[in-house]
Amino acid sequence: MSNTESKQHPAGSLNPAPIVQGKCNCGSVQVAVAQPAFEGAAHALCHCTSCRTSGGTLASSNLIINSEFITLEGSGLSLKSYRDSNTDSGNVAVRWFCSDCGSPIRTVVEGKEEVSYLKTGLFPVQTLPAPSVELFSRNLESFEKLQEGVQVL
Repeated sequence: MSNTESKQHPAGSLNPAPIVQGKCNCGSVQVAVAQPAFEGAAHALCHCTSCRTSGGTLASSNLIINSEFITLEGSGLSLKSYRDSNTDSGNVAVRWFCSDCGSPIRTVVEGKEEVSYLKTGLFPVQTLPAPSVELFSRNLESFEKLQEGVQVL
């Protein structure tokens, strides 16, 4: 999906699914996700060194969603990406961010673009599902604790 492309509802769809909307810190990039996909998404906390560095945090908090249910909108100048090949998994991560405010938006794994890792901070408070998985937990700081009841990979 291009950085300004808008997804249309499936042909013949008379009642499109409700949408959950999010935005970057400055509002230049907007994200829309079909509500059923949003509510059914896995919420992953990733502790890999690349996610830590790219977000400036101890972990990146992501909703894992099929890319076809996501619409990203923003000016062609605001939504930028870069290829991150220095990852713990060995995969190339394409990281999308707002070039106006720096907010991380989403990550896709090169060659597996059908899945997006949307940053949870884009969405309104009290709309997120609880985390269901923690990735690269070996990188936890000594004071961090795993979320109770999550799958650990």
